Amino acid sequence: MKTITIFVVCVGMFLISANTFAQNATLNSKTSFSAPQGFIKKTDSEKMMIAKGRQIKAVELPKELNKASYAYGDLLVTLSSSEKAANVDLAKLKKGLDEFGSGSSTYSSKIVDVNGIKALVIENSAENKIRFYATNANGTSLVNGLIEFEKENKSKASQILPEILKNIIFKQ
Repeated sequence: MKTITIFVVCVGMFLISANTFAQNATLNSKTSFSAPQGFIKKTDSEKMMIAKGRQIKAVELPKELNKASYAYGDLLVTLSSSEKAANVDLAKLKKGLDEFGSGSSTYSSKIVDVNGIKALVIENSAENKIRFYATNANGTSLVNGLIEFEKENKSKASQILPEILKNIIFKQ
C-alpha cells in the first residue's frame, strides 16, 4: 500500500511538472518565456479559432517566425523573437512610432521597466491590442509581444502585462 501511494504521488508530480514545462517556450537561443500560471499554450490554428469565437481580430504571424501563443482567460498573448542580433534603442523606436501614431486619438505609448526588462508598450484602443517590445538591459536581445482582447477586457490585458514581462528570460 505504501508503495502504491508513493507511486501515485510520483506520477502526479511528474504530470504537474510536465504540464508546467509544456507551457514554457524557447523563442530563440537568447530568449525564452516561462508562462505564468493560467497561461495555456496554443497552436496558431487554435489561437485563430479562439479569436473567431470571441470576436477578436487576431493577427496571424508568419509560420517561420519564432513565436509562442497562449490563451489567458479571455486574452490571447503572442510572443516572438528573431535570432538576429538586436541593437534596440527603445527611445528612438518610441519616437518613430509616436510620429506615425500622432494623428490618432486612440494611440498611446510608454516605456516601462519591470525587473530590469525595459519595454516599449503601445496601445491602440481602436484595435483592442497591446503591443510591446521588450529588451534586456543593454538592448542586445528583443522580444515582440502582442496581447489581443475584446474591448471589455482592456483593463485585464493592461494588468497582466507586467506579469508577462517578468517572465521573459534573456540569456545574454
